[in-house]
Amino acid sequence: MPQMNAEKILQERAQKEPKFKFFLNHMLTSINGENKVESITIKRRDTGEEKIIPVAGVFIYVGWNPMTHFLKGQIDLDQWGYVIGQRGHQNLPTWSIRCR
Repeated sequence: MPQMNAEKILQERAQKEPKFKFFLNHMLTSINGENKVESITIKRRDTGEEKIIPVAGVFIYVGWNPMTHFLKGQIDLDQWGYVIGQRGHQNLPTWSIRCR
């Protein structure tokens, strides 16, 4: 993809992090190393060009989309669809519903 699809606030935070590097329009083809991560191989989507990049770790972020649409109107949800719980507690008064 030639652009990032993450939530705008997450994009802004990540772009401010000096240790992050962005390779838009690339895909990860492998995580390389023996007993630990030593490098990654990425492939440019439009040209097929591959590049090996030395790294000490990998953070894979897929994103999130709360699957709470079936709870709408039954319990309190925030504007993004997350269950509103008591601060510092995961358990809610409604049985079998947990939040973070």
